[in-house]
Amino acid sequence: MMINSEFFYDNKLQCGTPTASRQNVLSRLKMPNPEVPFVFLNVIGHSVKSVTGSHSNEVEAKATRVLVFLLNGKGIPAEDILVICLYRDQKYLCDKILQDTQVSVASVDSAQGCKRSIVIVCTTRTHIDRNSNHTFFADPERLNVALSRSRDGLLLLGCIPDLLMLLISSSPS
Repeated sequence: MMINSEFFYDNKLQCGTPTASRQNVLSRLKMPNPEVPFVFLNVIGHSVKSVTGSHSNEVEAKATRVLVFLLNGKGIPAEDILVICLYRDQKYLCDKILQDTQVSVASVDSAQGCKRSIVIVCTTRTHIDRNSNHTFFADPERLNVALSRSRDGLLLLGCIPDLLMLLISSSPS
């Protein structure tokens, strides 16, 4: 929530989940910093663009499945986990890969209003070049929704080198 408050609300947004309440979940997960319940997991995969222009990333979807099983093993039930995908094709792939887990999978657009204890966000894209259109991927309102759906912990999956390329290509020259 701190990230959203700083980047989207000029530090005026207050977290509705007290830190002590959040610790009940976070103590099981051993987050690097319990005050910042956010972890970025570097997933080196390869995204594929479909004829519709959407993207999917099988390695990231499989990593999501592993995370779900690890979370379940730490006592976090499926109904407390939400997977948010920035791309429709990734949502379909995660639906298929997670169909036996009872974990909810949503597109970022359909996640508005959803809250879960733990949220896994799939960024999906790799091989981002300077000439491609990033407006869909980097839309501030969509990112705000994706980053603000968790009550206790946010796990963001993505390919760090490619996301850094997005930041570099999006910054003014």
